[in-house]
Amino acid sequence: MKDMLSTNLESPNAADACVTESQVNAYFECLTLCNLDDGSCYEQCILVHLKNEVEACKR
Repeated sequence: MKDMLSTNLESPNAADACVTESQVNAYFECLTLCNLDDGSCYEQCILVHLKNEVEACKR
C-alpha cells in the first residue's frame, strides 16, 4: 500500500499551486461557520473557495 500511495502523491510545489494561501484560509474560515451536522455547508465551502479555482487551473 505504501508504494501505491507514493506513486499517486506528488510533492507540492508552490509555483504550480492553483489555490492560493488566502483561498485556503477563507475555506477554513468558512468551515468554522458550519454546523458539524450540516454536510451541505461543507460542500458549499469547497465549491465557493476551492473547486472553481482548481478546475480553472486544469484548463
